[in-house]
Amino acid sequence: MDKKATTAKEYLKAMLWMLENTGWCKNRFEKINAKGKTVGFCLSGAYERVLGDMGARMAAYNLITDSLTKETKGTSMPSYMVGFNDHRDTKKEDVLRVVRRAIRMATKKAKK
Repeated sequence: MDKKATTAKEYLKAMLWMLENTGWCKNRFEKINAKGKTVGFCLSGAYERVLGDMGARMAAYNLITDSLTKETKGTSMPSYMVGFNDHRDTKKEDVLRVVRRAIRMATKKAKK
């Protein structure tokens, strides 16, 4: 049985693991190689694939949205998951930075 994330931080950490270890892609939800193996996810693809309870899922979404707002402030880049991920200037490190910031934000909220 698969373990479900029960907190936003667990949810976000699972997303980060997927993006770092499976891979990242643009312009598609999930990248599958010729052998049928998943080799990458976009930001929203990773979000959709994580198993978690609805409270954790919604809290993670809100934290990613807040992180994207901070990331894109003062730029012409979109501040929503698909638009940011697929923007021509977005790199894997940018996406990872957004998720890592959201994890830090979740940690701060949990301490309050």
